[in-house]
Amino acid sequence: MTIDLAPRSTGAESVFGPRRSCSRHRNYGLLANSFQQRTQEIGIRFALGAGASQVRRMVVAQAMKLPIAGMVVGIASALGLAKLITSLLFGVQAWDPSVFVGVPILLGIVALVAAWLPARRASQVDPVQALRYE
Repeated sequence: MTIDLAPRSTGAESVFGPRRSCSRHRNYGLLANSFQQRTQEIGIRFALGAGASQVRRMVVAQAMKLPIAGMVVGIASALGLAKLITSLLFGVQAWDPSVFVGVPILLGIVALVAAWLPARRASQVDPVQALRYE
């Protein structure tokens, strides 16, 4: 049994624009492929008694490590470089709290959705077929 990799259209393309949509699909595809390669491991976890919610939590937790690290590094870099880019900003303060709070929240939501879809599919894997896979 393989995990279905086709992303479902949610209409986000018209709301968030093509760039965010491409980013969402890229993140989703990367995570879905990563967890499709681990189908046997997920099947073994189910065979040993793990519940669907435990598998979903594991997949989301592992998938969110890199985006959280990226947000921490990005915020630290932005704070450190704020004085250097002050001359390039027009109409926005270099220390604008809405940017430093809003952008990580938006990116976190996109990463969480991109992690949740493969996690949901991974939690529906049949253990017997997953162990026969490959």
